[in-house]
Amino acid sequence: MNFWYKYRWSIILTITLLFFLSLFYWNSLPMPMERDEGEYAYNAWIFHNQLTPYEHSFLQKPPLIIYTYWLAQQIGGTAIWAPRLLSILFTLATIYLLFLIAKKQFSTNIAWLTALATIPLLSLPHLTALAANTEKFMLLPLSGVLFLYVYYQSKERTWTYLLAGALGALAFLYKPICILPLFFIYLVWLGQNYRSDKQIKPQLINTLFIASGFILTVFVALLPFLSNKVALQNMWEQVIVFNSKYAASMNQLWWAPLKYLKIFWQNWWLLIIIATLGFFRPVKEWWFYLVLLILSWLTVFTSPIGHYYLLLMPFLVILFAGSLHYWLEKSKKRFNINEDNYRALTLLSVFIIIISLVLPIKEQFTKTPTELSLWIYGADKPFIESWSVAEKVKELTTDKDKIFIAGSETQIYFFSQRQSVSQFDYTYPFVIETPWQLNYQQQGLDELQNNNPKVIVYSTLPDSGLWSEGNPRLFIDGLNKLIQEKYQLVGGFVRDQNYGSWQQPLTTQEQFNNSSLLLFLKK
Repeated sequence: MNFWYKYRWSIILTITLLFFLSLFYWNSLPMPMERDEGEYAYNAWIFHNQLTPYEHSFLQKPPLIIYTYWLAQQIGGTAIWAPRLLSILFTLATIYLLFLIAKKQFSTNIAWLTALATIPLLSLPHLTALAANTEKFMLLPLSGVLFLYVYYQSKERTWTYLLAGALGALAFLYKPICILPLFFIYLVWLGQNYRSDKQIKPQLINTLFIASGFILTVFVALLPFLSNKVALQNMWEQVIVFNSKYAASMNQLWWAPLKYLKIFWQNWWLLIIIATLGFFRPVKEWWFYLVLLILSWLTVFTSPIGHYYLLLMPFLVILFAGSLHYWLEKSKKRFNINEDNYRALTLLSVFIIIISLVLPIKEQFTKTPTELSLWIYGADKPFIESWSVAEKVKELTTDKDKIFIAGSETQIYFFSQRQSVSQFDYTYPFVIETPWQLNYQQQGLDELQNNNPKVIVYSTLPDSGLWSEGNPRLFIDGLNKLIQEKYQLVGGFVRDQNYGSWQQPLTTQEQFNNSSLLLFLKK
């Protein structure tokens, strides 16, 4: 009874937070897998089968996401929910760290509000934030570095610097876009230590510990690839060199920041107003979190990909929490509010803010998984039909057969448990303008012509990245010629007003024209 009385509010608020979290994710766990998730799942599957990613696949991400999806597959096999469940657990841990940071910086009441507000910020469907993407995993170690800075910035403990370096490496190995915020946290941490003792040597030693933790973690993560020279070379080309060109191609997309600023305002207008009020009277370490937010924005602001913007959310929510804390405290003193009324004012603020965050996306909570996928991704991406087509692929092939997906739906490889005949398990490298575009197209075509996959799945949707107007036609023309000479059409997924169904055979031209995925079998 004493335990309940002492911790009753913490228990009630924890249950409320978990219920709120499940409200956001209940229908996303079985939602059809999208192509980035398919890419990670396929690479984890070939890794499990002793094939080396980067050598037998084209992967633009560092290897930590492979290990994460491999773990999910040990838990749930080919189940869609397994990596999503892991990402929710990572999100919950991130929320807890932000709760502790807000508690340390402000107060327990504001910490609970921070935790509740973080859920919609990390789950906004308009950012495709319900999928198990790399950013959802990256935010946990990034928040861990921030937590160490807040709690141990004035304490000289070697292990904190080693751990900060290791956590920074983990965040980087999930998604390198976090490098500027990470570097800034380290720089401020060491700079504050220097200002307090005016000695450069201890900070050089601390820098060495951070670097040691970072380098050692990267070394351990790369261990499975160190003995494979081809994989290491390809990793460098795919993750660093190709990605730099890919990022540069986005620099012309000046509409992207305007689009997402509009999305943020429409969904979080009250939160943004409160966070902005902090400018009028900067609160504790306001400048620090503001610079982190600006650096994050500068890193991703030309990206048209919504989940990149999750990088901003930990810093935005702390700015909001600090500003709200200041104005509540100011109101308490200005109007001489007693503790009971102050608690009531805080609860009312929490209620109003949470309602303002939920109302713009209220339709999300009642959708079926299929409806949710269509609402988030639209009908121009063949996500919902991928499972049905993968089942047909399994019927027509054995586990020794190799296949090819003419498009970027790598989830079909994973669902069918079939290996790609080409290193290019998705075709976006053929359509992105880089110095290697024609070489990639030629390599992919050579692998198709030399190995003749048992089955080819052909995506007809323009968003699938098979070909687009203005791109070289080397691969698409060679692919079409190969299909015409050596393959026969089995069937396709035909779209209709109820989204569609598998049809075998396709008996009319209309069915053929309305098919999003066509399946061809080697004659």
